[in-house]
Amino acid sequence: MFHKTGVQLTGCYALSFTDTHLRPYQISSCTSGSGDLSVDIYGDVQSMAQLAVYAGRAGFSLCQADTNYVSPGSFVNNNHQQLTDSTLCITTPNRLAVCYVTDDTTSAPTAPGLTMDVTVYALK
Repeated sequence: MFHKTGVQLTGCYALSFTDTHLRPYQISSCTSGSGDLSVDIYGDVQSMAQLAVYAGRAGFSLCQADTNYVSPGSFVNNNHQQLTDSTLCITTPNRLAVCYVTDDTTSAPTAPGLTMDVTVYALK
């Protein structure tokens, strides 16, 4: 398990939950999603993994039990719905990431992005 507060993910960047430092990396196509969690140039949030959204804070148990995933290829923040005070639960084949969104600027015309507290658990 590893945890980091204040993770900033801005337009044209993605996160990989295998990176224990949770450093965003630039994605080659700024107009489509990539990685475990990404924000494109338009502020659309996507995941290539299974993702569920909760209002408020959710922890490991709630995230692990959930199967109400956003449709693959869909935007998490459809119509730039604000994600502040929401938890993004992202399940990859070997990790479960619990991302609590503390700030959402995805609807901003410049520098769209998310600020999150992220905890990543290894799945056996």
